[in-house]
Amino acid sequence: MRTLVLTCLLVPTTTTAAADAPVLDPQVAGIAVSVEGGTTGFFDHHMRAIETSEVGATWGLRLIMGTRTSLALEARYTGSATPIATPLGDSRRTLLGNGLEGDLRWNLARGAVTPFVFVGFGFDHEQVSGRGVTLATMGMSDQVDAMVFPIGAGVALRRGDLVVELRGAFRPCPNGDLVRLVDGGYAAMNAWEASAALGWTL
Repeated sequence: MRTLVLTCLLVPTTTTAAADAPVLDPQVAGIAVSVEGGTTGFFDHHMRAIETSEVGATWGLRLIMGTRTSLALEARYTGSATPIATPLGDSRRTLLGNGLEGDLRWNLARGAVTPFVFVGFGFDHEQVSGRGVTLATMGMSDQVDAMVFPIGAGVALRRGDLVVELRGAFRPCPNGDLVRLVDGGYAAMNAWEASAALGWTL
């Protein structure tokens, strides 16, 4: 009898615990995929000096896990193209970038309008188009691999499963050894980015 009573008491408790356990359901957390495009540029005046246009173009593909929760994770592919001239005057070049990054995002509100902030870590490969670009001949490297630490804010606008996002980011880059300075150092490749994205909630 005591065994039967103990079993009856444990069964509802176990059921309740299972019901309260986190459910890894996309419909609960919210998963979205988006394509994005925007503009980018550099802060350092040495880097701005080699740009032949005011801004460069940027594009990307982003996966967001947690659109309906306070904290979300983002995975992103990013590409960019910036017309440049080498420090020695060759203006027929383009700085092409490709990278991957992951962000931690904090949704400040949940609903049709969702402001958010984010911080992350990424890896960029930047390459100068064309041949013959060397430190000796052009004053810059032909390619560089660099870490980036994006930080920024934005807002998501939702209508049904459709999502439109606007965001701005500061992208510190501590090891972008692309353009050599006269003192032997390198110009800082810290950049800014402004973009818009169109996505769909899965």
